Amino acid sequence: MYPTHPKYPRIPGRRHWKALEKIKIPELEPDEFLKNWNVTYAEVAKICNCSESTVSSWFISKGKHKPSKAYKIKLAIVHQIWNKL
Repeated sequence: MYPTHPKYPRIPGRRHWKALEKIKIPELEPDEFLKNWNVTYAEVAKICNCSESTVSSWFISKGKHKPSKAYKIKLAIVHQIWNKL
């Protein structure tokens, strides 16, 4: 067993990994985000930390260019935060 002193970080055990599997990470499609929030593609790009042309490609080339899971997670998190304000 490792000490819990800051010099020795804990090693996650099986129960830690099992708990992680139960967490539902939210995702929100960009079009759903835009149905809820009156924002521009430039503002969505700012939220996702990507270019405006990347965001535009999600809507212009439906099916061809899809947002990554990371972008959808960011949109879901922002949606949840903004809903609480």
